[in-house]
Amino acid sequence: MTHPAMRRPSVQLCSNRAAACLLSGLLACTPFEDGQDELGEELSTGFGAANPAQGSTLTATSPTAGTDWSCLGAVVPTPPPSAVAAARRVYSLQVLDIATLRPGSGIFVRACGLTDLECEQPLSEPVAVRPDGWVDMPLFEGFTGYLEITGPEVLPGVVVLSDPLTEDSAPGYPYLILSAAVLGALGRAVNVPVDPAMGLVSIRAFDCQGVTAPGVKLTKLGPGAPWYFVSGLPSAVEQETGPDGFGGFANSPPGLAQVDALTSEGLSISGVLNMMVRPGWVSHAFVHPAHSR
Repeated sequence: MTHPAMRRPSVQLCSNRAAACLLSGLLACTPFEDGQDELGEELSTGFGAANPAQGSTLTATSPTAGTDWSCLGAVVPTPPPSAVAAARRVYSLQVLDIATLRPGSGIFVRACGLTDLECEQPLSEPVAVRPDGWVDMPLFEGFTGYLEITGPEVLPGVVVLSDPLTEDSAPGYPYLILSAAVLGALGRAVNVPVDPAMGLVSIRAFDCQGVTAPGVKLTKLGPGAPWYFVSGLPSAVEQETGPDGFGGFANSPPGLAQVDALTSEGLSISGVLNMMVRPGWVSHAFVHPAHSR
């Protein structure tokens, strides 16, 4: 079901002209609007994200794009407790196959409470991803938890929503599903053999303007091989995010992973994030400064 009142930011997709897209699926992205059947041409420079405040697209080639941290440390008012039932809220996500950059088939999403680590009491029935790749999850005001994403021949994944949901919303980038073969290729690219008994953690970082943030360093307690996408390829040598704000940890042990995203000045973007890691699963989070949400 479509929700006309909800504003969806432009979602960034990759051009499928290059075979390297298997390894850099989240990079060299172009805007994709609802209803389009064809991918746009590759951008030659930078990465963009919708800026609702200005009604334009900012790219990381701008001197300040992705580096506005003026909202960090701002006080976010806590809404008073309400005795009435929580209002309905919708979280919309586009789910695409990293290999084909098209919607997969047979993909389902369900919502789970933050402390229900095995999703034994799901908060929604499985919702099928539509042919355009979008899924609209019916949630409620104040929801904290995660979305389980499953389908045939792809690695199952979770998208963590650890901050209370306050309005109908959607992230500015899709969640990319991938197969075990593609994950193995990514591991070989960074010279890190992927252990199927471990999990993969991925983070997409944004600044106060909602622009993907370069220069962000990811930290994690415990084992895990850090990686970042830089210049269109994954790297285990780089120490911070490139213009797409994307990185993570391979071979993360199952359990709770405590991950933090730090600006170049050492400021935490959203505080320590507890991410559930399952063996053979992908755990993903879109990280925004609290005051920019």
